[in-house]
Amino acid sequence: MALKSTLFKGDLKLEAAAMSDPAHIVEGARGIHVEKLQSGLNMLDAAGLNVDGIFGPATAAAVQAYKRARSIINRAYQASADSIVGKMTMARLDEEVLNFEIQPMVVKPLMPLEHPSRARSSSRLSLNFAFSADVVGFANIALAPSRVPTFPQVIIDLNRTGTFQVMRAAGARLRVTGGGGASTPIKLLNVKTDTTPAGEETDVDTNDKIFTYASATMCGQSAVNVLHPTKLFAGLSVLTLTDKIVKSTAAMPPPEPNSTTKLVSDQGTPLNPRPGATINLFGEGESGGFSDYSSDIRHCSTTSKGKVLHRPWTGDPRVGIGLDSGSIDNICCRGSPILQVTIDEIRRIAKPGCRVTYSSEPNQIAKLTAGLGITKPDDAGVRSNLPGHSFVMFHL
Repeated sequence: MALKSTLFKGDLKLEAAAMSDPAHIVEGARGIHVEKLQSGLNMLDAAGLNVDGIFGPATAAAVQAYKRARSIINRAYQASADSIVGKMTMARLDEEVLNFEIQPMVVKPLMPLEHPSRARSSSRLSLNFAFSADVVGFANIALAPSRVPTFPQVIIDLNRTGTFQVMRAAGARLRVTGGGGASTPIKLLNVKTDTTPAGEETDVDTNDKIFTYASATMCGQSAVNVLHPTKLFAGLSVLTLTDKIVKSTAAMPPPEPNSTTKLVSDQGTPLNPRPGATINLFGEGESGGFSDYSSDIRHCSTTSKGKVLHRPWTGDPRVGIGLDSGSIDNICCRGSPILQVTIDEIRRIAKPGCRVTYSSEPNQIAKLTAGLGITKPDDAGVRSNLPGHSFVMFHL
């Protein structure tokens, strides 16, 4: 009988044990074929065996328990299950391991519950990221692009605890990393973990296990990856975000004397904004009447003068916190470096005719205007109070 499971097929000693009585595997055996048997028993029965390739007393007891639970007994000459891996045992193990392999692992959020993704118009932005970059390095995993899964996501407040359930994953390895470049991943609680270059890791020793975690103290995105040598991997995206929106009460300063339109102050602050929604990217209380946001989840938290500050994320999928596409009339950004994610978000959230005001070094201004396709701004000049800095104001 040819074995069919990914774990067992092609192993000459296991194939022989499935077909020939003299090739049965008994206590005292050693080798890779024993490692595979131990892995199979851990998957199916949560046997807790050390996968060392030694068929010792613990492995023998696990084989006997497996056979006893399934009444794998040759009635022709025995009345109870033994610890021998023979034809009947290999056939049953192969069948169950194959069924285990084709049943996908699942990571199910329990608290908070799964939160749906916000529909995005930019292909560069995605809340459901599939996996950490190093996942494909895990043994025996090879996925076609069409089989890369989309993971569920949860949103949790800062400094809270949450839980998720991992199912059909005995023998897997659970890994937590910072997603999207974030340096503030969640922390697993009440389990023994290893710190590796890839992230915080722990073993999944049963087919139904609940994990508790602490959310980060800073806003960010964390990835939970469940990796198994024979199964399609599974995962969870955890977004740690604030829901507090702060509108600046700062008074509007006077306009820049050399400003063409008189709509920009010598601080690079927009004056007399268009009616409608107004946001300031990255700063705190810089523009009177503007609400502070971050266009990049990695920079929603910052430390200023010893105080940790948290801004809402423009891409937050929660209604009333994240920003809908084409919903903003005025955008201000002062001094922050321009990255592609900010250009993409400005394109997404800006209404036609949205007024954008930016103040920074000339090369950053050039990056923003080039990224947004602005060839002739409405106003541009040199800030009088900070040498080397300029401002630019334009309508999209």
